[in-house]
This record gives sequence, C-alpha cells and structure tokens, in this order.
Amino acid sequence: MPGRDPPGPGPGEVRVRVAVSGVNPTDWQARSGVGHSKHFSESPPHLDGAGTIDAVGVGAEDCGRVGGP
Repeated sequence: MPGRDPPGPGPGEVRVRVAVSGVNPTDWQARSGVGHSKHFSESPPHLDGAGTIDAVGVGAEDCGRVGGP
C-alpha cells in the first residue's frame, strides 16, 4: 500500500514482493459466495502470484533467501 511499510514476516514465513498476480476460480468463487468461499472470506483475492522474496522470518531460512524466487 502506498505510504505504508509492509509488515514483516512472522516466524516460519517469508514475505514476497509480488510482480504478477492472476485470478483463478478460487478467487472469483470466494468473491461471489460460492464454492469454498467460507474458507476464504478473510483472504485477499489473487491467491496465485509470482515475485521475489524480500524478507525472511525466523525459522524460515531454509524456505528461501532475500532476492530469491
């Protein structure tokens, strides 16, 4: 979000700077209230994406490195 620093990753997590994002059936089903929407009602859309790791949380060092895909 412009003007705000993104939150850092929690333990066991990595943060990804998303370069591209797509909309898949899970996204539009959740937004329209069908399918598995009850499981994704709190999730933002665009579950598919690709980018670069820009921060690594404690315990996630084996999951990736800053600058890695």
